[in-house]
Amino acid sequence: LADQFHLRLSLCHSYYAHLLVDALQDRKDELHVNIGPPMFFAYFDDLLTFRNNPAIMANAGYKVSLQTDALGGGQQNLRHLAVLAVRYGMKEEDALRAITLRPAEAMDLQDRIGSIEVGKDADLVLLDGEPFELLTSVEKVVIDGKVEYERPAEGPTPRVSASPTAERSLDLPAGIVQATRLAIRGGLVYTMAGDPIDGGTVLVEDGKITR
Repeated sequence: LADQFHLRLSLCHSYYAHLLVDALQDRKDELHVNIGPPMFFAYFDDLLTFRNNPAIMANAGYKVSLQTDALGGGQQNLRHLAVLAVRYGMKEEDALRAITLRPAEAMDLQDRIGSIEVGKDADLVLLDGEPFELLTSVEKVVIDGKVEYERPAEGPTPRVSASPTAERSLDLPAGIVQATRLAIRGGLVYTMAGDPIDGGTVLVEDGKITR
């Protein structure tokens, strides 16, 4: 269809883009590959092996952008998707382009937005740390030269938990560091190997769980 009607291609979501990395080589200069919200995807032949799609495509020379879905308010997590892609092998420069200039190019808006250049819209994000540090926060957002968002003053961090409040503190007996056998008893045990055990006891011997 693209060839017949002379269309410029932008592939959205592109969960299985890594399967086409060779097949689309002749089109990589014209093609825009938009990946997300999942950054890592398996294929049916090997469900336990996940591929870092953005890294694979960017390393092969494709124009890669990242996306979140609008439903559920995921737009504010766009930078975090880039952080994850970098942590698992994507080059920082490619990841930064994937959330700035590349999406602008995919929408044919690169003359207005996507990079900080003379004459472009003054759309800026001010961070309080390195872009790919997970704990970095957005300080301010400037749109068309006006501050549209400013991070509020720090307040107490809300704690949200589905776990019941402990009736008492976890008291560790004296000499526990030297002990080779111990029993941790009476709590709610999240085993991650089955259902939680209420009032369970975990037995440990020589550094191994025995029961």
